[in-house]
Amino acid sequence: MSEVGSDKLSARLHQAVDDHPVDVPDLLTPARSRRRRRRILGGTAAVAVVVTGALAVSQLLSSAPRTALVAATPSPTVVASSAPAVTPSPSILTNDTIALRCGPQMVKYDALPQFARMTNPWHVAHVAHSYRVGDIVAMLPANQHTYPAYCRIPAVGHESDEVPFAALEPAALTALERVAMCSESMSISDRSVVLTGQAEPSVDFTTPDLRDAGIFAAASAGKMMVLLLSQGTSSYACFLYPQPWDFGGVSMGAAGDTRGLEVGLRGSAAGAAGKSVVPGPATYYSAVGRLPANARTIEFTISKKVVDTVTADANGWWVAAFMVDGRNSMSEPSTYAIKDAAGTVLKSGKFWG
Repeated sequence: MSEVGSDKLSARLHQAVDDHPVDVPDLLTPARSRRRRRRILGGTAAVAVVVTGALAVSQLLSSAPRTALVAATPSPTVVASSAPAVTPSPSILTNDTIALRCGPQMVKYDALPQFARMTNPWHVAHVAHSYRVGDIVAMLPANQHTYPAYCRIPAVGHESDEVPFAALEPAALTALERVAMCSESMSISDRSVVLTGQAEPSVDFTTPDLRDAGIFAAASAGKMMVLLLSQGTSSYACFLYPQPWDFGGVSMGAAGDTRGLEVGLRGSAAGAAGKSVVPGPATYYSAVGRLPANARTIEFTISKKVVDTVTADANGWWVAAFMVDGRNSMSEPSTYAIKDAAGTVLKSGKFWG
């Protein structure tokens, strides 16, 4: 508003109140100051959003897991009074609510021979973690001496919706859901209680929440998948098997960071004659490791037939997952050969049989 306009407004207000004097403040200077502040704060908010989004994508897809990703801390953002209201995020559910809603999903586990001696009710394994509708949560029976089962937390009114075992297999999950299932499978229990033969108490799995970890390597064979995860400067190996499996279908633990030429595979027989209730004879093999800088590939052979060749990434990390269909091959001659980029064998040895 100009100074002339201000004088006219003062005169009109003076007349409106029967010639009583009215002071009119200088509105021009504060208005200009507010406009400058809005331009500065608006620019800061936009940069903060872009940086945060880029870091989230980088953490999920980074091929250099040993470098910790530190998120930028944006300046506090002032929201104008005219901004639309922010929709609140879904509510965090209590553990009792989760146990109640997941009850119908756990019935399919109650029917398995692995849980035949277990007692109900089921409860949340990681009681210190927070969950919302749609999250995958690990559940344990009342006597915890077993592996966890899994529930996808339903919304109210959908507690009885069917969630078959196939819906929990790696191929049916998104990348974020696979990481969540890996995180949920971690357990640190009191081994002294197990060794004394006492009933293990129903307590929380005191483990870190790794649901925001990034996947930096993966391999799959059949319905099995192996993931290498990174959170900060720590790496984790996760093995996702078909559901249900004799040891729960998921195995998760810290991955050793030492570079070396040693190779240790894990093998599991599946089928009616094997340890798993998954139908169809087959043998699953999986492993993770980190090669020295001069090594490049690992070749796996069973009964003189090459079944898999794995190439390490730029940091030396490698993931192996392969399957021998139709039989239990763990008693057959099995070897590996580690080679450099030129194909020269640096080390060979037996990994099974």
